[in-house]
Amino acid sequence: MRLAKRIRALDAELVDNRKSLDALVKTTAPELTAAMGVGAVVAATVLIAWSHAGRLRSEAARRDLPDPGVLW
Repeated sequence: MRLAKRIRALDAELVDNRKSLDALVKTTAPELTAAMGVGAVVAATVLIAWSHAGRLRSEAARRDLPDPGVLW
């Protein structure tokens, strides 16, 4: 019984987190989710990866990331 309640609580928390993520991405970069096949999770990943120029320590680290130009 406790496990079932915990699962329900986690499901509700997941729904709330997803709604928050959707709203944050829509506010921050709506053009990302306008691209076909890009949802809030992918858009948030791109935003985090490309958040500021100093985030990546080297060109080698940057080359490992997908090209953001592909998204739009």
